[in-house]
Amino acid sequence: MNERPVPVIIEWFDINSSDGGWQTEDEIKNFRPAVCYDVCFVYSKNEHYVNTYSSYNLHDDGSMDYGFLTSIPAGCIRKITKL
Repeated sequence: MNERPVPVIIEWFDINSSDGGWQTEDEIKNFRPAVCYDVCFVYSKNEHYVNTYSSYNLHDDGSMDYGFLTSIPAGCIRKITKL
């Protein structure tokens, strides 16, 4: 491995649901997906999803182990910002 991974912040939408009880019309008019933020490293991405990890172990031989993996559907991602 020649370069250290670059940390990013991924802003993305997640499913939001009510507790199943009755809701008013004003509550449903203002109901939105949850907006989430992950500080992480991008391992790979394509048109369908982005795979990330939040920690890594760098071995003396240059190989890595990855921790806290997340796969985010591409359609849910609002923005990726390099730190």
